Formats: sequence, C-alpha cells, structure tokens
Amino acid sequence: MMSEREELERLVHEQTKGLKQRKRVEEILKYCIPASTHPSIDISNLKLTDIINVTLLQELQDEFASCHGVASLIFSASGEPITEPSNFSEFCTLLRSTEKGRANCMRSDSRLAKETVKGKPAITHCQNFQEILDGAVPIFIGEQFVASWGIGQVLTTPLDEQRVRQYAREVGLEEAKLVAASKKLNQNLMPRTKFKKLIDFMAILAEDISLLGLQNLQQAHVIAELEQTEEALYRYMEELERFNRLAVGRELRMIELKREVNQLCERLGEKQPYDLSFVEDTQSKRISGLDGVCNNGT
Repeated sequence: MMSEREELERLVHEQTKGLKQRKRVEEILKYCIPASTHPSIDISNLKLTDIINVTLLQELQDEFASCHGVASLIFSASGEPITEPSNFSEFCTLLRSTEKGRANCMRSDSRLAKETVKGKPAITHCQNFQEILDGAVPIFIGEQFVASWGIGQVLTTPLDEQRVRQYAREVGLEEAKLVAASKKLNQNLMPRTKFKKLIDFMAILAEDISLLGLQNLQQAHVIAELEQTEEALYRYMEELERFNRLAVGRELRMIELKREVNQLCERLGEKQPYDLSFVEDTQSKRISGLDGVCNNGT
C-alpha cells in the first residue's frame, strides 16, 4: 500500500504526462491554424487574415484566375488589397501604374465592397472604362463581413481606340502602350451571362472560405480555453510539489530528531521512546533492490 507521499508523487507524475500529451495536440492544431489566429481578437474588428493564412488565399485566387481567364483580387471593406493581384491584364496593370488610374481602380473595388457587404454578389462597371466588368462576392465569418473576392477586367464589348488614347493622356500614360494593351484585351471578350455564372460559382467558394474561417476561429477559442485550464492546473501542480517538498522535509527532520532522542536516551540508559524500525526496513528494501539491479546487470 502506497504512502500518502508516494500517492501524491504518482498523481503529480500522471498530471504532468497528460499535460505534455495535450500540449502536443494543441501544437499540432496551432500548426494547422494560421499563426495570427487568436480568440482575443474583437470580432467586430476581425480581418480575414486574422484567421486564414494569406498564402492559402493567394493560392486559391491564383488558381481560379488562371483557370477562368479573369483577373482576381481579394480586398477589404475599404477596397484595400489583401492578396496580390492574380492574372491582371497588361491594360489594367498600366492603368494602376498611374495615380489617377489606380485611384479609379480603388474606387471600383470600394464600390464592389459596399455592395457585397450587404451579403450578395455584385457586378459593376469599371470606373476607368464602362466596357469593363468587375464583380465580387462577400466573405463572412459568422455574421461579420471581412472581405470581398473580386474578379474582373472582363470586356463585354471592344474598347474604342480613340477613347483609349484620350484616357491615356488624362492619366499620363504613353498612348501607344495603352492602345496596344487594349487590343490584347479586345481579343478576350466574355458575354455578361458567362461572367454572371462565374460570380455564382465564386459565391459557393466564398461560402467554403467563410466556413473554414469560422472553424479556425472556433478552434482558436477551444485552444485558448485549454491553455487557461492548463495554466490553472500547472499552478495547482506547483502548489502540490511545494507542499510535497515541505511535507517530505518535515517528515525527514522529525525522523532525524526522533533518532537523536533515541540515541540520547540510549546513552542515558533509558528506553528508546520512538520506534524507527519502519525507517530501517525501508532503507533495507531500497538497498536490496539496488543489489538486485546490480546483480542482474552483471
């Protein structure tokens, strides 16, 4: 039968082992969840990149843009880009290289974001050229709108060369460059009906992103609760260990004092008042155990 001290040591050992195993599981979960994920984030100020790794978003966006021949970008409610542009045409890249052209592009993104924050996909005309269509779908985490996923630079009708030249002068671009880029863009016309189908398909993918983000957020809360429990348990274990050290130290000191009293009584020719045979038996068993280990080893 184990003594109270041995039982205490056993409990402390088991608790420590369990905590280490659980810590490993939590580390694996944290590896699967982006490092920026944290449950203390105020959901009213939540950003998409707080809970979904931007690299994952970029890969999904790049693949979609490449497969369907459209430009793509994920942007915040204010129109600020979250990802790097995917499959942008030379024409739109030139426009974004100027202050005025880039400002118009930002207004287009912001306009889409304002529409998608209502919870539905949106299609608008580009602020630079009405012939160019842009579209976006909302991304929500729970009830919180966090971003818009946009595609665009899609022509439904060819661009007029004279209008392109005039706009090049307005924004400070070389006319010949912008005209040449517009001709490339004119070769990839897309009916509005096909563009609408792409937007509908994106809406399904955006729902999957939203679900992934919500799951990550929920996992982050679970991990935080586990960490709080673990911290409290560690404090409890430290208190047990401290108590164990004090108790063992006190027990050893009491045995030593009793031994000294017994020795003093023996010298005085009096009967020893304390029975310390259990101490001698314990020491003998430990010595026998060590001898057995040594003999087996040889």
